Amino acid sequence: MADHGTEGRAPRVIFGGVEGSQRARGLRLAALPLAVVTTALLTIANLEAFNFVEAGLVGLGTLAVVAAGLLGIGLGLSRGRRRPRRIGSALLLSVMASFVLGGVIARAQRSESLARGDEIADALMAFATVQGELPVDLTALVPAYLDDIPATRMGLFREVPYSYARLAPDSYRLVFASGFFSHCQRGVDMPWRRGH
Repeated sequence: MADHGTEGRAPRVIFGGVEGSQRARGLRLAALPLAVVTTALLTIANLEAFNFVEAGLVGLGTLAVVAAGLLGIGLGLSRGRRRPRRIGSALLLSVMASFVLGGVIARAQRSESLARGDEIADALMAFATVQGELPVDLTALVPAYLDDIPATRMGLFREVPYSYARLAPDSYRLVFASGFFSHCQRGVDMPWRRGH
């Protein structure tokens, strides 16, 4: 329905009682929650993927979001429509934002996990000083050297434990998963080191 108003002015187009510019603003605002939700879901998925299958599923999900974003932008450009372009752009921005946000959170989690691991390493050395050798497993440290065995800070909804191996009476390896395909490890004379 067109409102022809006064002469000399371009007619306003009204869609279902909403003026065209108001409708466009609504479409822009509708893309924002989509971007926020997609960013949150991708970030959580990335931070919870610790094995090959989980990492593969997260990778496929991310590729699907990128493909949907590119498809939306392509359709919007080829058909001259704003809505698919906005939705496609929101999806692509959400993928980039999830990588940045996930990286910031993962670095903070890794830093806290290293500090907790240092507490375990100190307790191991205190045990070895008193007992003459390292314990067979970490439970020997409780309650004399640690109140409990801390878990890493990796992961959002599940605990990711430290893995301890006594290599010899005076040598050990303490390891934790710091994301898919990577881990951090340390030993008696080896500071924390990241590996793949």
